[in-house]
Amino acid sequence: MLGFIHVPRMVACTSFNGYRRLKGTSLAKCTRSPERHTVIDLAKMGYKSALEEGVGVLPTLKTSTLSQDYPTAAAKEGWALRAVKKAYRFSDKQKSYLLAKFRIGQTTGRKLDAEVVAREMRRARGADCLRLFQSSEFLTASQIASYFSRLNAAARQQDMDELDIQASEEETNFTSARDMAATASQIQHPITYDQFDLCSMAKGDTLKMLKLPMLQRVCEGLGLDVPQPPVRRRAPYMELLKDITQNCSCQQ
Repeated sequence: MLGFIHVPRMVACTSFNGYRRLKGTSLAKCTRSPERHTVIDLAKMGYKSALEEGVGVLPTLKTSTLSQDYPTAAAKEGWALRAVKKAYRFSDKQKSYLLAKFRIGQTTGRKLDAEVVAREMRRARGADCLRLFQSSEFLTASQIASYFSRLNAAARQQDMDELDIQASEEETNFTSARDMAATASQIQHPITYDQFDLCSMAKGDTLKMLKLPMLQRVCEGLGLDVPQPPVRRRAPYMELLKDITQNCSCQQ
């Protein structure tokens, strides 16, 4: 790129745009000075030299010393693995309640719904008419279904020989006939309320374990002709339960 040549004339400076116009001019008294470039021209020239000098050179990043200045703690082994939840152990009270429900289901031949049992568990009361479980002891439907599944598996694991199979068939036939008779008399065996098997309790003479509030609740739940207004004695309610269990087909 050709620069402009400034020639002093008197006090002013003369600029020539080309070499041809410069011919014939005496350069003895001229002072040559470099061309003054604009900022854009300087940027273009700098970019040109950078491209010419940097051909084939790849940009590199300097190694950071941050890790040396600020060391990081190493992650523990297995941090990305899924945490294994500890198995929840049922209490004896929970097992007793679920086992009573399971036996009632086996006796009636009706499969219990885990969702229904989970809801009933929240309202379950003991023989003293107090709540059986605190809120921390409530079980989910999946936990109850898993427990019932284990009980079913344990029952299936019992080997039965031919005599047992025959006896089981006879018992099934007898149960079917008994159920038909009980249906005809509108009293089905077993007579139950929540987790209480009233037929078994009547046979074992354990109905007396039920306190007065629970006796009232059971009689009202079964639709029996309870005294009105309610009385503060257990005897009338005990008689109602004994009468209905004596009319059950299991007593015949």
